[in-house]
This record gives sequence, structure tokens and C-alpha cells, in this order.
Amino acid sequence: MMMTFDFALMAQRDAELMKAITDAMSSPKNEVVCTDIHKLSFFPSKKTVVVTALSETSPFHYKVVPKEISYSAVIKMLNKNWNDICEDEIRNI
Repeated sequence: MMMTFDFALMAQRDAELMKAITDAMSSPKNEVVCTDIHKLSFFPSKKTVVVTALSETSPFHYKVVPKEISYSAVIKMLNKNWNDICEDEIRNI
């Protein structure tokens, strides 16, 4: 099972992770937020986050498929509005 988007589910149960993600999206500079399995790299100039595995040696690294996700899609994920995500809001990298 792919785990690329599990960071959003984790944030719904973890207030600190939710705050870190929302703070990173509000920041005017590039930010990185990590979970046990994800590295989330935020790019405010493009309003996107790149999701990758924490490292090539981390458990489950093969289940995290690198994606570029728009901030709008991340917000929809965090708000449990998965059906509202448009195809062009998530790209393979």
C-alpha cells in the first residue's frame, strides 16, 4: 500500500504535526517538515510541497512515491476533503 499521503492522516491525529505543516505553508521561506517516514519540502514561491521518503534507508521508503502537491490540495487533505482534489493538484516527480 502506498503511504505517500499518510502525512495528512497523521496530522489529523497529531496537533504538533498539523501546526508544523500549516506554519510551513504560511512561511515566506522554504521549510522542511519530517515525520517518521516522510520528508515534506515546502516551496512558497510555487505554493507546492514535495513529499519524499525520509531517507532511502528508512523503513517503508519504497512505499512513499515522490509527489509534488499544491498547497490547495494539502489543505483539502488536512480538512478531509479528498474528493475535492483536482488531478492537476498532484504531480509525479
